[in-house]
Amino acid sequence: MKKVVRYIRDFSIVVAGIAVTLYLNDWVANRNETKEMKGYLNAVKLELENNIEQIDRHIERLKKSVDYANYLNLHDKKSLNTDTIKSYNCAGGYYDASYFYYAKEAFEMFKISGNLRLMKDRYLFLALWSVYDSGLGGLKDAVENLTRIKMDEIIKERLSPKITTKDFIPMYDYYTRLPLESMVLQSFKNMRENILDKIDRIDVELNN
Repeated sequence: MKKVVRYIRDFSIVVAGIAVTLYLNDWVANRNETKEMKGYLNAVKLELENNIEQIDRHIERLKKSVDYANYLNLHDKKSLNTDTIKSYNCAGGYYDASYFYYAKEAFEMFKISGNLRLMKDRYLFLALWSVYDSGLGGLKDAVENLTRIKMDEIIKERLSPKITTKDFIPMYDYYTRLPLESMVLQSFKNMRENILDKIDRIDVELNN
């Protein structure tokens, strides 16, 4: 009888030891996975912060064109000042045309890492996907379309005989007819606020 009791006791100790070992191994594995997930998410946060810097640069460029458009639209054509018009060109305003680039490598790596299931904020990933795809991607498409339209207008103006007249006003028809810069500028400002909100949510996720 004593041998049976001792056997059961020893067996229970072994089973308990195995259970504790498995639990600890699982705990360590989950902790390592969570740490890895947060590493990817932190990289996405840094990437978004860099993208905000790109957005800020583009906002400043668009503001110059918008300022010129506002000047033209708020004044009668005869009251426009030649020196003032030239000052907008020196600021890189009415002939400025560029493209918008943004980084997405960190987010792409996060998508294929398999760590999404570990996020506590289940809706954050979908929100980030929207920021990169329809948000930043949409801005890139908008700027490309704007640049294409603007370059067509610049070429048309360069070939026009009006460019040699003394009362010539650069890109007058374009800026008084198409408020495209203002629309794109507002889109950039909205996206900036959107990204800042997602960065705040990432901070919450990282600190949980």
